[in-house]
Amino acid sequence: MNDNTIVGLMNISAGFLITILCIPLVKRKIKMNRWYGMRIPKSFKSEENWYKINEYGGKIFIYWSIPIVLIGIISLFLPPSDCVKTNFEFLFSHYSTLFDYKLGLLNHFLSVFCLPLGEKGTIILGLVPLLVILPTIQLLIYSRKI
Repeated sequence: MNDNTIVGLMNISAGFLITILCIPLVKRKIKMNRWYGMRIPKSFKSEENWYKINEYGGKIFIYWSIPIVLIGIISLFLPPSDCVKTNFEFLFSHYSTLFDYKLGLLNHFLSVFCLPLGEKGTIILGLVPLLVILPTIQLLIYSRKI
């Protein structure tokens, strides 16, 4: 299994997890609580607000999970390549061998997330799960209209 497969499967899993968690919200199955749902101050004002905000929030989170899944699928088909070396070797090169083992583990962990798109592409695809910020902003704007 190459690096791109792991990144692709992580993005696909994240997208499906968001969808699965949002379906009960869209169907208005979740009662007002402090643990699960779109927990913004306006949603706690009334039961009606709770269900409206959670239904809308669930829908937009599901819509925004589609690009996450699609990017994950595309990542599966990218060819494997050598990753760009991290700067950690340079930063920690002057420390004793005590750090060598930890540094090796850190470099191995970070190499899992490298993609053959160069440094800019790696940064962009690594930030894909942050797409959930966009529906959060949409939700906050919607809640002001209620």
